[in-house]
Amino acid sequence: MTALALWAFTGSDYPDKARICEKAAKFVAGFAQEDGGIYKLPQVQGSGGLSTYNTAICMTALHGYDPKKYAPIS
Repeated sequence: MTALALWAFTGSDYPDKARICEKAAKFVAGFAQEDGGIYKLPQVQGSGGLSTYNTAICMTALHGYDPKKYAPIS
């Protein structure tokens, strides 16, 4: 859900956009896995089991926010 909000904020002109996007991007990037996916581990409650979908949304959001900074994981 955070990645969807990040994606929306990247195209907005919200006054506090920079702070919000940086915090959201850092949170999303924290779920990057060794297999290249970006998702919660299955053992974590609320992971949803949609790793492919979650990775796609997270990669899109991170690339939209700062493609250079997040290129290594997206």
